[in-house]
Amino acid sequence: MSIEGELRLDRKALRPRSLYLLYIAAHALRSELEQKLRPLGITGVHYSILAMIESNGGMSSTEVARRFFVTPQTMNETIIAMERQDLLKRHKDPSNARSRIIRLTSHGAETLATCESLNDDVEASAFACLEDAELAMLRRLTDRVFTARLKRD
Repeated sequence: MSIEGELRLDRKALRPRSLYLLYIAAHALRSELEQKLRPLGITGVHYSILAMIESNGGMSSTEVARRFFVTPQTMNETIIAMERQDLLKRHKDPSNARSRIIRLTSHGAETLATCESLNDDVEASAFACLEDAELAMLRRLTDRVFTARLKRD
């Protein structure tokens, strides 16, 4: 049956469930990426934190925790571990004496570049079965679902 045919079905009757399909696809890709990151001593969470901090030009630990939906105390443990690996460094926030801004160290930036290259390989392999227009559509639709969830919460 074509995708168009599936879309005419009652959404509650679709099997396997859409959430399940998203979960298993994400889990499989995440597992593959984690295996490639392991020799660097980096987890997927560490990679995500490095990328987020780099793309935002630095962030507070509280901001990072909020983005990961964890408590600041929980995130602080991860940040401390990443500081020990010389991936991150906290700096005084000039606009708030009580806050510290987390930035990548030079080692953190080099590690992020390696992680990005590994991620490129995983994505290229994973999405090779899609044409460019299909991948663009997948990205738009996934972003739309994510954005709608953010607005709802």
